[in-house]
Amino acid sequence: MENPETQSARLQSYARITKAVHEWVDKNNKLYSDKQIEDYGQIHFTQNDRKSWYIRYPFDPPKTMESALRDETHEQRTINTTAEERDHQGNFSVIQQLLPSHTFVSTLSVRREPAKHLIELLRDKWELPPPELIISVTGGAKVFNLSQRSRIALQKGLVSAAVTTDAWVFTGGTYAGVMKDVGDAFEKWTYKTSTVDRGLVQVPVIGIAS
Repeated sequence: MENPETQSARLQSYARITKAVHEWVDKNNKLYSDKQIEDYGQIHFTQNDRKSWYIRYPFDPPKTMESALRDETHEQRTINTTAEERDHQGNFSVIQQLLPSHTFVSTLSVRREPAKHLIELLRDKWELPPPELIISVTGGAKVFNLSQRSRIALQKGLVSAAVTTDAWVFTGGTYAGVMKDVGDAFEKWTYKTSTVDRGLVQVPVIGIAS
């Protein structure tokens, strides 16, 4: 059970990050009329009681209304299907979307640099520790056929490398194939491969989906 000091620190961190993200989104939406951010917040993975921040970052200009409605319908069907699959598999998650604190649409369109913009979010708003190394793990979403011994060796090696070098780990944002193995690796082995106190081990694992 979480002690009062740890719980207080966690709640203060949540409030601080929430405020910073709101301000960052407000600033974005005032500057970039064609790149409005409307969906962001925190996902609570109830199966293992873990929480992760998320944002739907708009890289492309808005589509036509007809196309947008078609995509929204497809997206809703996908969400329903995914929910059914997760219910069947016993994997549950709750999305806590943060509502924008202001609604403002500028008439100006200013060019922005997505890489710098997202780094500002990761470093300054989500308060991720600065990395000494970037590890990118890519691969297919099909079944990743490895023997149990090889899979454990791969997962433990990846986690050990990330923990000992203060790395950020980038991979795909879906729970399948190689990406699933990366997520499972950090769920199973993060605290078993390090002699550092559990509260001090922070390895950002960043999933990117489109």
